[in-house]
Amino acid sequence: MESTPENNLNFDAVVYDGAALVNILHPRTCKTFSQYATEIFCPFILKQVTEMRCTRVDIVWDSYHQGSLKAYTQHTRGEGTRRQVKGPYPIPRNWSDFLRNSSNKEELF
Repeated sequence: MESTPENNLNFDAVVYDGAALVNILHPRTCKTFSQYATEIFCPFILKQVTEMRCTRVDIVWDSYHQGSLKAYTQHTRGEGTRRQVKGPYPIPRNWSDFLRNSSNKEELF
């Protein structure tokens, strides 16, 4: 196989938007938040390190400042049901609704 730039990915760091990852990486069959972290989220990050051959992965967690356009947009979407986020607690069935509540997201992040 010929060596091409696509085959020789090698980065010092890769940066991800943490909120986007949480929206993309659904809990599937996970029962608890701990299980989600150990079976879905962390393995995804570790896979990025090995596949991209980078030395580090940075995850950026944004926040919505009151009065910002993002905060307004989030407000117009509505608030989902409030759930406390702790390792042994059950994952909500409706992940999208759970992520609509800013307090849920803050605890999860």
